[in-house]
Amino acid sequence: MSRNKILNKVTFVFLYITGIFAFLQVGNTYAYLNDGETVKDNSFGTGTLQIELRKVNSDDADSVISPSNSITKYFEVENIGNEEFIYSLELKDTPSDNDLCGEVDLKAYLVPDTGEAILKYDGKLKNFAVNSDGTDNDLLMSLGDVIHNFTFEYSLPNDADSALSLSSCEFDVIAKAWMPEFSYQNAHWDDSTVTDELDSGNWLIEMGFETAETLKDEDDGNPDLGFCAVVTNDKSAEDNTAATQEIKWNKVENTQKYVINKFVFDDPNWDFVNSTEVLLTNPNLTESGDIMTYVTSVDAEGLYGYYIQAFNSDEELIGATTPKETSFTCTFEVVWFEGGDVVINEVMWAGSHEHEKDEWIELRNTTDEEIDLKDWIIEGAGPDSHEMKLTGKIPANGYYLVSHYPTDYDVGNEKAAVNNSIEEDEYRRTGSESMHLEENGEKLILRDPVGNKIDETPDVENGPDKGWAAGEAGNYGHDDTSWRSMQRIELDDSDPGDGNNPDNWYTCNHDECNDDEYWDDNDGRDYGTPKHRNLANQKQILVLEFLLNNTLPEISLDLDETTVGVGSTAPVEVSVEIVEQESETSEVPETASPPDIPQVIIPEETEEEIPAEEESPTEENTTPEVEPSTPEEAEEEVTVQ
Repeated sequence: MSRNKILNKVTFVFLYITGIFAFLQVGNTYAYLNDGETVKDNSFGTGTLQIELRKVNSDDADSVISPSNSITKYFEVENIGNEEFIYSLELKDTPSDNDLCGEVDLKAYLVPDTGEAILKYDGKLKNFAVNSDGTDNDLLMSLGDVIHNFTFEYSLPNDADSALSLSSCEFDVIAKAWMPEFSYQNAHWDDSTVTDELDSGNWLIEMGFETAETLKDEDDGNPDLGFCAVVTNDKSAEDNTAATQEIKWNKVENTQKYVINKFVFDDPNWDFVNSTEVLLTNPNLTESGDIMTYVTSVDAEGLYGYYIQAFNSDEELIGATTPKETSFTCTFEVVWFEGGDVVINEVMWAGSHEHEKDEWIELRNTTDEEIDLKDWIIEGAGPDSHEMKLTGKIPANGYYLVSHYPTDYDVGNEKAAVNNSIEEDEYRRTGSESMHLEENGEKLILRDPVGNKIDETPDVENGPDKGWAAGEAGNYGHDDTSWRSMQRIELDDSDPGDGNNPDNWYTCNHDECNDDEYWDDNDGRDYGTPKHRNLANQKQILVLEFLLNNTLPEISLDLDETTVGVGSTAPVEVSVEIVEQESETSEVPETASPPDIPQVIIPEETEEEIPAEEESPTEENTTPEVEPSTPEEAEEEVTVQ
């Protein structure tokens, strides 16, 4: 045991002495850390590897790139650390979806302090990379070599597509630096990025472009076309299978053919539809002075845009409208409306107690979509041509008020009676399209921009309301008279009924029609509900629903000495008290009358007299009397007490 202990001690001493000797022989020890940290003499001291890429202002910074004009820009690479490195230049996150970036050519030169510039890259911008393999010693930066200068020349091919005109390309250039002892593939220890942008000019003949409708509306005597910013509609076939559009643009000299590129909007993008080559001999293409006109058509609803190109006999592109599909400034919308999508809902044809010209027409949108009323027409509402062209938009399931006066108008002896809080959508006080409704009656027709009849009011010749289906004109100077609107029956929001049927209209007699919500004064002289739901008395609506949904002979209801004619051209007016019965449902069975009016007995067709109905007691022990009549009598009298 003692011998082994001695041997172990000798071995330990030997190893200890060997370790000390080896440690004393160590010189400098290096530890490579990020950004080039260095350790010497077994104590840590740091060094930094740091690169900076800068863009230097160029003389032509404000110029644009085109096939005939290149752009030169300048960049600097600087070693701002205290370690040498090798570096690369590359395009970061190539914008592959940018057409201009994809077509730009780039030449990159390294410019030494002395000597000629050295071409380092010649190719497409999108593929730009210099020294990505780390073998180019020209891009080795020692501690004394602190700045490298680069010149970038950007250009476009001579045959660059005109679609690249007036567009932009933004991209990032990145400089990557790493220590020469390592390969580029294994590590890079610092980088620096700059953002650059190129703008392209318009190197083609700019062809002004707009629709025929827009050109007509300008009416400025200037034949030159400019870019339009409107949506237009033109005439369509009566069967709504095609819509024609006249497109106009500036003529380009030496053109052999034009190409019409059609796009349709599919939110949020414009989708290409087709391209049509149009030779100068095409019968749909006409020339008038410096203006070319082409007639095209579409067979489906939608928002269309056009991009037009001009080519010479060598198939060279020499002109184009701009821009392309990214942001059309001139479009053509095709919308075919159904009858009843917008209806004439209320007409204050007699004016108000304030002035006989205080007239207005209320439209109602029966659809769930906003509708642009631009170029819609109301026929019969103007003084001379009896036509008014509309301009605004009517909200979904909303109202649109066209008036003679603004609702807050008060000048001299002319004043509007409508409550000032109700703002008209447009007013027509003066001019050829001013509002002028004849008290003797007019037929109003609402047409969409392509001329289709969407709605109309009845033409009641020699009617009881001066030729209107309903409404009332008061007598000026008599406080006991009133002015009342003609309202359309609103029994079904989606199906407003036939506006040409006089029975679908009634006079606004509801007490609330005179409410100060609608009028400046609720003194019993003005009745109507501008830009609000029509207000038939609910009992009146029950009667109307029953009478309109069932086939009845002509009858007359004598209610509290008020006789109301139904089935004639006179408006239906009910203003009596009817005792309502409680019911769990508001629906009216087909075989029964509404719950709050008595049973109306319809006689069968017979030549015999109809016996009187047996009395049946009511809550007040009264008996409805039904006067028998013969078929030869003009109408049946049903008296309800």
